[in-house]
Amino acid sequence: MDSLSKPTAARRAAAALSLLFLSAVSTAALAQDRPAPAVIVAEVTTGDIADRLEALGTARATESVTVTSVLAERVIELGFDDGDRVTEGQVLARLDNRIDAANLERARVTLRERRNALERAENLAAKNLASAENLDAARLAAQQAAAEVTGLEAQVDRHIIRAPFDGTVGLRMVSVGALVSPGDVITTLDDTRQIKLDFPVPAIHLTKLAPGQRVSASLDASGVNPVEGVVATVGSRVDPVTRSVVIRAVLDNRAGDIRPGMLMRVALESNPRTALIVPESALMPRGKVQNVFVIGADNTAELREITIGARTPGKVEVLAGLSDGERVVTDGIDKVRNGRPVTVRAVSDGSRSLTELLSQTAAP
Repeated sequence: MDSLSKPTAARRAAAALSLLFLSAVSTAALAQDRPAPAVIVAEVTTGDIADRLEALGTARATESVTVTSVLAERVIELGFDDGDRVTEGQVLARLDNRIDAANLERARVTLRERRNALERAENLAAKNLASAENLDAARLAAQQAAAEVTGLEAQVDRHIIRAPFDGTVGLRMVSVGALVSPGDVITTLDDTRQIKLDFPVPAIHLTKLAPGQRVSASLDASGVNPVEGVVATVGSRVDPVTRSVVIRAVLDNRAGDIRPGMLMRVALESNPRTALIVPESALMPRGKVQNVFVIGADNTAELREITIGARTPGKVEVLAGLSDGERVVTDGIDKVRNGRPVTVRAVSDGSRSLTELLSQTAAP
């Protein structure tokens, strides 16, 4: 029985090997017959790029004050409504000043009397009919009266609250007839034609920062409709806890879209240079290694390791591994195999979407 079973087992093993061989041959034949995958490629180009720093910053008005009273008095007039645009010197509020106004008028009468007395004393002194002491006393009395008028004019003027600069007022916090005390808020005033944007940058980038550098800032993470500006000031101190320095940029806000206190995403570019660039979609990261599929003149795919540098939205700097004019796969990468042919469906220059590329290359 054992002598018969050994040939049978050998025949079964041989049959299994035959089936495996036939399966491998069949798989290879199918792979050869399978059509080359269609891909979209882009050329490696030379372009301008820069190191990009991104941070979150807080918007501030160019000038900003809280309008308050310095007196305890009743409000008799308000010269603005919520959200009004006001000009420098415009009256925002008037406080009851009748007592001080009456005192001022009395002081002005006294000043006129003493000036008249001084004039008479000067005339008498010129005729040697008055002593020098009388002339000095009259002159001193006139000066005291003038000082009294100046002080009361300043006191009366404190009852009139004016805009210190052009800007936009906030909400009205008092009403006519209200009694205000020193420090009570009447409204706020902000000059937002330009916006100061303060944002922290790690101190290791200090050598790359300087006033005059261009920045762009947006109100959301998508970066849509960025507002352009320039670096105005690089902070003089490094925070010992965060090891960062505060940068202040100035943004144009004539459109009025930015409000003080808003959180903005800001991007700052430094070290501008010319470099080889590929679309970010061409990268195939494997751990810390970056690869791309390069398509040769015979449309054969070659898996190649590259070294990358700076990144910008949609673009990557190539430091090594590629040459200007080579073609890399940007769409259809998952179907490409190293050493296998591909069908180049379209060449993308970055100006058209994937849908447009496919529709323009579709078969009739």
